[in-house]
Amino acid sequence: MLGAMPRSPLLALVLAMLVGCDDAAPDDAGALDASAATDAGAAMDAGVAMDAATPETDASVDASTPPLDAGADDAGLDAGAPDAGSAPLVTTTGCFTVVAAGDKMRVDFGEVGTAYSAIDIEVDLVVGAWREDVFDRPTLNHNTFGVYRNAPVSRERYLGGLGVQISPPAPLRPTTLFFGRVDLDPRPAGMGYMGYTTFRETAAWANDTRYHVAMTFDAAAHRQVLDVTRAGMPFSHVEGDIAYFDSSLTDDGWYLELGSDETDGRDVSPVGWQLCDLVVRGR
Repeated sequence: MLGAMPRSPLLALVLAMLVGCDDAAPDDAGALDASAATDAGAAMDAGVAMDAATPETDASVDASTPPLDAGADDAGLDAGAPDAGSAPLVTTTGCFTVVAAGDKMRVDFGEVGTAYSAIDIEVDLVVGAWREDVFDRPTLNHNTFGVYRNAPVSRERYLGGLGVQISPPAPLRPTTLFFGRVDLDPRPAGMGYMGYTTFRETAAWANDTRYHVAMTFDAAAHRQVLDVTRAGMPFSHVEGDIAYFDSSLTDDGWYLELGSDETDGRDVSPVGWQLCDLVVRGR
């Protein structure tokens, strides 16, 4: 029980701030996660050592293999130029399977020099098993894919992505993680995580289940929106403001990384999961 408040106004202010502080991140769809250093931070940014001109070579897409097959073979990408309507900028047919930790497939899209008012991404996600081999960690973010722009500066490349967080042991209470950015500003060493945020919602993600993911980065509305459906029914909806984002950031060309690296924190590669039938459109 707190005693009498200190007579010093300054001490009173400090005490009030400490009492009101809550370290737990909210689980509602509109909440921001200030701890995004481990949610989305450097694991998907400059540390990936990605050369925008060099596509990944460890990708595998199998147009004939049903979801949850352990392996996959290469299939072609059908890239199209943007037009006045909503013709796809790129499509893939079949499924990319994350066979081993760190497996990724790079998909480039968008014409350099062409700005878009919005980027729409749709993909089917087949959730495999949870990563039991790393259950000694307090929370685990299974990061499924990331969205990047071909910026000349590495810290300006990563814009957002989708993850599914679990908190072992049971009950797991899975959570949708919609990673994003606060800004692209430079920061002192060790403070780069402050440029990231996470929009989240508790959702009952299940193993061996196929979901349809629709993600939009809207430069006109300065907003990012995520809709996930299961068997045609609404499953998870998360969105948030991204005030920094405008069409001037869309004309460098973009790319997706299906799959993810692992970090020493709580970000794990979604081994055994699949991403299928990707479609990207620009408006």
